[in-house]
Amino acid sequence: MKKYFMAFLVFLYLYTIDAHAADSEKPKITIDQARALVWASLEPGELQLPNIQILSPKKNPENIASYEDSKNPRYLKFNVIWDGTPDGSIEVGFFAVDAYTGDVFDPVSGCAEYGGKKLETLQRKVRRSLHLTQAAYKKLKTRGPMCDD
Repeated sequence: MKKYFMAFLVFLYLYTIDAHAADSEKPKITIDQARALVWASLEPGELQLPNIQILSPKKNPENIASYEDSKNPRYLKFNVIWDGTPDGSIEVGFFAVDAYTGDVFDPVSGCAEYGGKKLETLQRKVRRSLHLTQAAYKKLKTRGPMCDD
């Protein structure tokens, strides 16, 4: 019985390592691609706001780890702000970009996913650059950072 238990533990360990290695081998989008997807998610009126900019949630904006969600590193987090009004908010919105599919979500509003022609066109280009087929995309597709099962 003890032999079977040890064999099971070894199998479980090897399976975990293999699953993690397979996950890290999947191609991910770049920071520049993710930023472009966030820009494409914005409404035309938002793009006209004074001094609109995308911020990294952490101090090193050139390091992809500074964008990864600590609870779910699959998603890259962005904050879009503008100059605002004296009594108003400077926040345009928060964005979570799936590093494997290019899907863009609103991490504050539950499972809301951004869409639109401009974004969808850019997502197709990004997915082609990842060599992501439609079948592979469907396997990787999630409902968002707040809705993953």
